[in-house]
Amino acid sequence: MNFVPTHLARVGLDLTSATHDFSDIGVIYGPAGMGKSMVLKEYVHANSANKGVILIEADPGYTAKVLLQALCARLGLRKTGNIHDLLEECVQGGLRDKH
Repeated sequence: MNFVPTHLARVGLDLTSATHDFSDIGVIYGPAGMGKSMVLKEYVHANSANKGVILIEADPGYTAKVLLQALCARLGLRKTGNIHDLLEECVQGGLRDKH
């Protein structure tokens, strides 16, 4: 399915961009089918090369450890150890180099 830049999609992209630029936390919510995932995928598509944007589509069964393992895998880092080890690996070996 192709991305359609509707008014709501542009608002979502602007929020995502501002949130990313200010290293802040933003929330996009709404009923199923509104295009929340499409907005995030479009942002990743437009910004993955120059801003190091990564999208991990988690499900409700993801634990903190599974999410950190997925992040390490996407960053090309070691994905073993406890939660603290994985977080340190992301910060020291990956996220710091991307900004």
